[in-house]
Amino acid sequence: KKQLHKMGIPSKCRMYVLPVDFRLLKDGSDDLVLCLQNMPVHFRGSLREVITSNLSYPRSAVLDSLEGTVYIAFIVDTNGITKNHWVLRGVRFDLDQETLRVIRLIKFDKPAMQAPGRPVSVLYFCPVKFSLAKVKTSSRDNIKR
Repeated sequence: KKQLHKMGIPSKCRMYVLPVDFRLLKDGSDDLVLCLQNMPVHFRGSLREVITSNLSYPRSAVLDSLEGTVYIAFIVDTNGITKNHWVLRGVRFDLDQETLRVIRLIKFDKPAMQAPGRPVSVLYFCPVKFSLAKVKTSSRDNIKR
């Protein structure tokens, strides 16, 4: 019986999430850890509220009727400070820069913890959606001039 994927025909596949426990190879290193006991905690309510309250829709993007989602990645260090911010997938330069500006304002109250309660640096991904519907219904105070 020929396998469909070898003939160039897409085949159906199922994805499963398997419980996997990752361990650091050497103790006391500054390596990034992606599997944690506790993720970082933000100190002012939800992260979404902090982003939306500080985000300003760039005027040029409003005039061009530009919408989309900017995907940002950054590192949360062992003190809860965000650093090494970069755009994974952007929309346009003005939206990307505004997103980076707001994400750089974020400071986590508590860093990520790995058992047994040791703070570690983690890689964090954050999508930020720009929608003109929200601008039209708001007081337009969040448009950057």
